[in-house]
Order: sequence, then structure tokens, then C-alpha cells
Amino acid sequence: MTCDCCPLCGNEETETYGVSRDEVRYLSCPVCRLVFRDRSMLLSEEEEKERYAKHENDPADTRYRKFLARLWHPVRDRLRTLSEGASLKGIDFGAGPGPTLNLMAMEDGYPCVTYDPFFNPDREAITRQYAFVTCSEVVEHFNKVSVDMALLTSLVEPGGLLGIMTSRHFEDTNILKWHYREDPTHISFFHNDTVAYVAKQYGFEEPEFVSKSVVLLRKRTEDAC
Repeated sequence: MTCDCCPLCGNEETETYGVSRDEVRYLSCPVCRLVFRDRSMLLSEEEEKERYAKHENDPADTRYRKFLARLWHPVRDRLRTLSEGASLKGIDFGAGPGPTLNLMAMEDGYPCVTYDPFFNPDREAITRQYAFVTCSEVVEHFNKVSVDMALLTSLVEPGGLLGIMTSRHFEDTNILKWHYREDPTHISFFHNDTVAYVAKQYGFEEPEFVSKSVVLLRKRTEDAC
């Protein structure tokens, strides 16, 4: 039996956001503003992986690289203020079946490894901390959002950067008619307030909203806490 409590902040007094035309129920949290798919209506892990395997993510695809640059370039620009770069190592979390952003980082002189729970479940890679962590089109897939955000946070060294790309919802967004939610693996939708909640709860400075889909979070150092 599933719980309607918020998978990010744990609030038990969530509200029904609505039911889509394909009869999927969505809930909203008045505390952190997360909107999420009813957890009793999720795909199985096998179905989820099968859908991801159909993604045609080709490192040689210039259009795909241009898409990823929306996240990588702001991260790269902030990294340049920290060091000359080569000593700053990162991880692309949720890289999928065709890792590409890590290649873009390495081409710019930043060593970068990958992790993906389905396609590259390298547990050793997620036992370390990195100067930067990129997470492109991943957080909307999070089921246990608080657990997943804690893992992401653990990967970022003090003073390091977490770069997230995901389509956020706003006051004028009708999620029930939103194309972004039609992918059944998209189950958790962040608002700006959701990002602010994450920043406060997980030890980051105020978020930097680069665009409607890209946000950068700098992890606080001990001196800043």
C-alpha cells in the first residue's frame, strides 16, 4: 500500500493536483511545491529501463550536444572561477545509455566519470566527492526524492557545484496538459520553491536559476554554515 505523503519533504497533508486524461493521478505538496505522480501508478523497473534504452543519445549528435550545453556551459563557466580546471573532477549522474556530457566536460579539460543506476551502476563512483556534479533530465525520474537528493548531495564536495537540468513547473503550468508529464517515467516535478527547499535542507547556498530548466547549486563550506 502506497502513501500519499510527499516523497521529498515527507509532508503527509498533500493535495490531489488532478487526474490526467489518461487517468493518472497527480498530487501536490503545499510545503515544498513538488508535484508528483501517484506512487501506486509507476512503471516497474523493467519497464522503466526498457523505455530508457530506446533513447537515442549519440555523442556524435550535434543537436544532442547543443541540448546538453544548456547545462554544461553554465557549469563550466562557474568552474573557471574556481581553478584552472584540470584538477577539478566531476561526475555526470544519470548519464543514460549514451553518455555524452562527460565527454564534453573532458574535451574542455575537466575529468568526468559517469554513473547510471541502469546502464552504468558503478557503486565505487558514488562513494567519492566531486568538484561538480551534473544531472541532466534526471530528477524528474526520481521516485524516492529525498533519498535521491541526499545521494546527489553526498557527491558534491564543500564549495562544489551541482548542476540540474529539468523542466520546472510555474504558476501558469497546467501539469495535466503538460507534454513533459506525458512520459510515464517523468514522475516528480520541481517548482522554484522546490529547488529552494532542496537548497536549504541539503546544505547549498541560494540557488542560481539560469533558465526555466537549468539551476546551479553551490554546496556550502563548513565556514559558511
